[in-house]
Amino acid sequence: MNSPEAPSRTAAEARTTTRAPTASPQELRGELRRVRAALAAAARAEGLRLCASGTPVLADDSDTGTAGADIGDHPRYRAGFLQYRRLLDEFVLCALHAHVHLLDRETTVLVSNHLRPWLPLLVAMSANSPYHRGRDTGYAGWRAVIRGCFPCLGPPPYAASLDAYEHLASAMAATEAMPEPGMPFWDVRPNPHTLTGHVLPSSAQAQRLVDHIRPALRAYGDEDDVTAFLHRLRQHGSAAERQRARMAHERHLSAVVDGLVRETCPDGCG
Repeated sequence: MNSPEAPSRTAAEARTTTRAPTASPQELRGELRRVRAALAAAARAEGLRLCASGTPVLADDSDTGTAGADIGDHPRYRAGFLQYRRLLDEFVLCALHAHVHLLDRETTVLVSNHLRPWLPLLVAMSANSPYHRGRDTGYAGWRAVIRGCFPCLGPPPYAASLDAYEHLASAMAATEAMPEPGMPFWDVRPNPHTLTGHVLPSSAQAQRLVDHIRPALRAYGDEDDVTAFLHRLRQHGSAAERQRARMAHERHLSAVVDGLVRETCPDGCG
C-alpha cells in the first residue's frame, strides 16, 4: 500500500527488516515469490485471498467515504490525515515499490533525471487498475490518476544536483505540499510521449528502450529475461487489457477479481 502518511522507522528497526540487495533477477524473483507466499498464507488464515490490483475493483457498500476512521493510530499517519484531509478518501491504492541500490544520493538524483523520459512507458506496461469500486474508469491505470491529485506525487522534478533537489523538496514542504523535506512521494505519471515528443504505441516505446539499454542488459545477463517479458506483454496484453477481456467475456466484475487472484498466485503461492 502506498500512502502519503507512511510511517517512519528508527535506524534499529530498519536494520532488522532490510535485507541486502539481490545480485540477479533470478534471486529477486525468488525473494518476491517467498514474500508473496507468506502474504497469501496470512490472507488464507483470515479467510481471504490475495489479489494484486492497483485499485479496489468491486464497490464496497460499507464504505463511508471518510478516511479518518480507517487511518492507523500512528503519529505519521495522523499527521498525514490532518494535512491532506479529504484527498485521502479515494487514496485506497496498492502498487509494487521497488528499491534500486545506487552508490550515493547525488548519483540517485542524476539517474532520476535520465529515467524521467521512460517513466510513462513503465506506467503503461504496468497499468493494473482499469476498474475502481465497481466502475470502468476508461483508463488503464486509474491509480496514477488518483495519485495525480496530490501536489507531491508524480514524476520527480529535474534537478541539476543533490543540493538543487533538496532545496526544492524543502520549498515544497514549507508550502505544506508534502509533510517534510525528507519525505517526497515523487514517482511516475502517465505521459504518452517518448524522447522525440512523438506519440507511439507502448510496444514501440518498449522496443526503443530495450535497444537503448541493450549493451547493459547483455553485460548483466538480463537480455533474455527482458526480451521474454516483452514477448509475453505483446502476446497477452497488459494487466489492464486482460481485466477488460475477462469482463467482456464473463460480464461481471467478480470474474475480473477471480482472474486477478489467479494471476497473483499462479502456483498457489505455496
